[in-house]
Amino acid sequence: LTNYLYEGLEKIDGVILYNRPQLPVLSFGIEGMSGEAVTEALAQKGFALRGGFHCSPLAHQTMGTSESGTARIGIGAFNTRERAAALRRAVAAASCRQRGAVADP
Repeated sequence: LTNYLYEGLEKIDGVILYNRPQLPVLSFGIEGMSGEAVTEALAQKGFALRGGFHCSPLAHQTMGTSESGTARIGIGAFNTRERAAALRRAVAAASCRQRGAVADP
């Protein structure tokens, strides 16, 4: 599922991925949004992600996200491909709204 999510997210305009899918954790952002704003938008769609600085200011300094933080997806045993697909769609819609674009149906 980590690879599936990564491959989908990397195709979305305005999404920035901060790590490769080596572990079941993905850190990402949407241009112009803080990590907290991204997770808040996704929470409204029923997704529980972590947003912010994740207790690692040096990592954020290295990634260049000291101002915005990131959104972090943790993939677990109970996550499904269907929910991963729904998350990809929700991220795409949030990115479209942020950019003032029209989302594909």
